[in-house]
Amino acid sequence: SMRIVIIEDEEELGILMENYLKKRVLGQNEGSVTIAKNLKDGISFIREINPEWVILDNNLPDGKGIQALGNIRRIARTTQILVMSAMTNLKDEALRNGADYFLGKPISFTEINRIINKSQ
Repeated sequence: SMRIVIIEDEEELGILMENYLKKRVLGQNEGSVTIAKNLKDGISFIREINPEWVILDNNLPDGKGIQALGNIRRIARTTQILVMSAMTNLKDEALRNGADYFLGKPISFTEINRIINKSQ
């Protein structure tokens, strides 16, 4: 069963993503989606849940997602990390810092679905 942690402070977007992932990606499979609204909670969820996927926003109340990648990577070595940002020029830095995928915002849910399904 797939465990996904979303770290996103825009509450509505987090809920939309959670609903989409539960319906389209997890489907009938057992799995879980956990939302954190800041890096601190996100990192403790990652430690606790050991998710297969982390979907990480860059602009968070307590720091930049891109700057937390090294730390997240140390905790979750095999986790796939997808970084989202409206600043598409951050793509190279995100990938260099340990992200597996990068999506520009506004994000495409179908693109998230494609990325997760492709990697299974």
